[in-house]
Amino acid sequence: MSAFGVEGSSQGPGRTLFELTEAGEDEFRKLMDAALVSVDMEELGAGIAFMDALPSVHVIEKLREQRRNSAAVRDDLLAMIPTFPGRYEPPHATDLLELWSGVFDNLATWTGGILARLEAGEYRMADAESRGWRPHDEPAPANPD
Repeated sequence: MSAFGVEGSSQGPGRTLFELTEAGEDEFRKLMDAALVSVDMEELGAGIAFMDALPSVHVIEKLREQRRNSAAVRDDLLAMIPTFPGRYEPPHATDLLELWSGVFDNLATWTGGILARLEAGEYRMADAESRGWRPHDEPAPANPD
């Protein structure tokens, strides 16, 4: 980031205005890409919180990858069940593996929902103007013909 000005205030000292440098933009994009494909809830949550700073096609691509990652973790957990002691033997690994696989199954399903909304154009993204985006509750313009 670099400072590019100061905004005055009648209620105290002015605040410094910043802008991202090219290196900052690159780092932001790198962190966003990692967050949007993550199966870690906090990382993914950060990516979702800032997803509108990126073009919709890019976010959709990354979230499709995230859904594949979640499904792969789910499948890997379920595949481990036969290698552990039975369900009724401590430490009850079968139950734990089913619990954890269910979390990742739910995450993959949730990601499918946000993907459907993104694909339907329900979010204002960085490329909104070029896509002719309008707020979801705003009616389409009348046909002038």
